[in-house]
Amino acid sequence: MTRIFKVTQNVLHFSIDTKAYPMSAILKTAYIFIEKYYIFLSLNGSELLVDMKRKDGVLVDESDAGEFYNELLNQILRVHIYQNTKNIRELILGRALHQTCIEIESSAIIETPDESSFNIDEIAEDWFAQQEDI
Repeated sequence: MTRIFKVTQNVLHFSIDTKAYPMSAILKTAYIFIEKYYIFLSLNGSELLVDMKRKDGVLVDESDAGEFYNELLNQILRVHIYQNTKNIRELILGRALHQTCIEIESSAIIETPDESSFNIDEIAEDWFAQQEDI
């Protein structure tokens, strides 16, 4: 497969096969480049057309597309690792959350006394009246 890079009016044009590269990796790569480039994406069948123009006005060339493809490979690897380690990450997270559950021992439960153990005269005394004697 021949890569075709074309530069017109300081805009780099190239296409990416969406069957070969996951769309999530392409979008993540484009997001990384938006700080220095204006990125325009359009879908044509199974090809994603990419137009890149530098924000600082420096001329674009094929090396800019090479940088994009290098970052795309990086993002593909990240997506691949994410998918392959999903189960173990879920297991670790579930185990960590399970260990934080609070277990209450039966001896730690406080029993509330019944109402017959309270004397209303002791509870309802006026505190200020008690303090006048002092």
